[in-house]
Amino acid sequence: MIASITTYGGKKQSDGKHRRNGPKKTKSVTRVDTWQKRATKGNQEPRTKNQVNPISPKGDTSTATAVEPVDNFLEIAPKVNGSHAPICPHQAILDLYHEKLPQLVPVRVWNETRRRHLQSLWRGKASELKWKSATEGIEWFDAYFHFVGQSEFLTGKASGNGDRRPFIADLEWIIKPANFAKVIEGKYHT
Repeated sequence: MIASITTYGGKKQSDGKHRRNGPKKTKSVTRVDTWQKRATKGNQEPRTKNQVNPISPKGDTSTATAVEPVDNFLEIAPKVNGSHAPICPHQAILDLYHEKLPQLVPVRVWNETRRRHLQSLWRGKASELKWKSATEGIEWFDAYFHFVGQSEFLTGKASGNGDRRPFIADLEWIIKPANFAKVIEGKYHT
């Protein structure tokens, strides 16, 4: 896809607005949608925007990427920050989440933001705990999900304030860096 971006030469005025001073400049920029680039890895056919999302139990046609299964969980990723870390098995962690925390909100769409949060948490813990294989990481997530399941607040068992419904966490919420720190510190456990 080629898109053109139009800019104008000019300066920001004291009132905060840009004034159009100078010639109009147009740049041609080649843009490849990330969903299309990701789908054309190897010899695969490109995904179409209307392809059924295999993550969704309802079979919706959202454009979120499917979680690609990792054939070998013991595979080691290239060096990141000077150390090797096992590759993050997204699908195995999603399956474990659904198995250990069925009372929490199920994952129906696995988008780029969620993927990055999980990847970041995986790399941080792999580096901190010096995991040699993905199996060690899966065991750690098993213990983490068990810990989350013990919280009345995170699982929606605590009563809500007034007429509000109780809070129920989801995978994205418990793996976000700010929320993860609070969960590990026991802030939501009584």
